[in-house]
Amino acid sequence: GKWQKYRKSHTRRSNNGQIVKVAGGRQHAVQSLVIECSSHGNESRHIDDPAWIYTDQGANIQDPTLEACLILDLVRKIPTVGYRAAKDVESGQELMMDWGCWTEISTILLPQQAMVSTALQREYESLKDIADEESISLPNINSLDAEEEEEEMYSLKGVYHEIKGVDQGTYGESYVQLNKIRENLAIKQQTRKRWHKACAQFDSKDPTTNIAVRSRDLSPEVTNLLDSLPEECDTIDESVRALVNNEIDMSERLTVVEITDIQNPARLFCRPDEKPYGVVAKKQFEKGEPVACYGGRLIEYSPNDSADGAYFFDVHLPDDYVGPELGIDGKGSIGGRINDSWGPPQLKRRDPNVIAVTHWDASKRTPQIVFLATKRIKVGDEILYHYGESYWKIMWKNLIVSHADFASSTLKLCEALRKDICALPNWNKEKLDAHVMKFCRKRKRSAYQQQRQS
Repeated sequence: GKWQKYRKSHTRRSNNGQIVKVAGGRQHAVQSLVIECSSHGNESRHIDDPAWIYTDQGANIQDPTLEACLILDLVRKIPTVGYRAAKDVESGQELMMDWGCWTEISTILLPQQAMVSTALQREYESLKDIADEESISLPNINSLDAEEEEEEMYSLKGVYHEIKGVDQGTYGESYVQLNKIRENLAIKQQTRKRWHKACAQFDSKDPTTNIAVRSRDLSPEVTNLLDSLPEECDTIDESVRALVNNEIDMSERLTVVEITDIQNPARLFCRPDEKPYGVVAKKQFEKGEPVACYGGRLIEYSPNDSADGAYFFDVHLPDDYVGPELGIDGKGSIGGRINDSWGPPQLKRRDPNVIAVTHWDASKRTPQIVFLATKRIKVGDEILYHYGESYWKIMWKNLIVSHADFASSTLKLCEALRKDICALPNWNKEKLDAHVMKFCRKRKRSAYQQQRQS
C-alpha cells in the first residue's frame, strides 16, 4: 500500500478495515504513519480477523494463525509490515490475524446498520398503509425466502448435472462449493429465527428471576464437585444474606421497563421489530449497598451450548473447585435486563453505577452474582453495568449481523409490496416514492416531538 501521514480522519475511514496504523517509537522523531491499502496493496489486505468470522453465540473464537511485525527496510528507507505464522498452518487453512480494532470499527458500523434498519422499517410501514387501503395482501417473508431458495437450488441443479458422472478429482472444488451452498440454505431459516426473541415475563415469586439456581441438566460430576466444596468457602455476608435467600420483594426495589428514549443506546441500536428493556430503581441505593442478584439457571459452559450468549454470565468459583466452566443463563431474569453503560461518543456519557461480585453460597451449594452500587442511585435512575471487552468482542458482530438480517428481510418485503402497488392503475413509481418520503419525514418528526415531550 501507500504510506500516508496519520490523520484523525483515518479513524472514520477505518470502517472498511483497509487502514493499518504504525506508530513511531519514542526514540524516533517521526509522525505516526498508516498504510492505506484500499486502492493499492496485495492479498494481505484480505486477511480476516477470527473475531469477525460469524459463529453461533457461545462458540469459541478461533486463534489467529498470523501475527504482524514491524520491519525497518533499510534499502527503501521506510518501515513496512510483515506477517509470520503464529502457529503451525496446514495447507488450505485460512490465514487470520487479530486486528485489535473491531471495537472502534463496530462503533461506526452498528449505528450505520441501525439507521438502515430504521429507514427500511419506516418504508415498509408506509407501503403497508397503502396495501391496507388498496386491499392488497401482505407478502410473507418465509414464502419469499422459499422462492429465493428454490431459485438458488434450481440454479445449483445445473451445476450438479454438469459435474455429475465426471471424475470428482477434476471437479473437486465444485462439489465442495455445492455442499457449502446447500448447508448455508439449510441453516438460513434457523439463523433468522435466532434473532426473533420473545419478550421475557418477570415473576418476582420465581426464584430464577431473582437468584441463581442449579439446572437439572448439570452433570453428576459437576454436582458432586459443588457438593464437596468445604463450608469455609462461603462468602455470603449479612449485607447480602436476605437478598440471596430471596427474602426481599424485588418489586419494591427494581422495575423492568420498556425504553422509549430515542437517545438511549439500548433503544437507538435495537432492531425495529424488537423492544428494548432496562432496569430502573424504585428506591434509593447508597454506595456499597446490594442492588440485585443475577438470577437464572446455573449451567455448564460448552462451545455448542444452546444458551443465548447475550445473557450468559461467567462464574468464578472457589479455588477448591476443579471442573468444567460454569455460568448463569440469565435470560428472563431481572439482572439479565441490566444494560451496559456504553454509548457512542455523540451521546451523553453514561457511567456504570453497579459492579458484579461473585459469592459462594454454602447453604445452597450455588454461586451467586450480586450487583453492588458504586455510588448513590436515585429513584428513577437506570441500573447500568460494564459488560467487559470480551462480551462485546462477540456481541458487536452479532448485533450488526442481526440488523443486516432484518434489513435484508424488510427490503424483500418492500420490493414485493412496491411491485404489487405499482401494478395498480392509480399508482406509479414517482407517486409511490413521494408518498413514502412524506410518510418517513412525518414519522421521524413525530419521534422527535415525542422525545421532547417526554
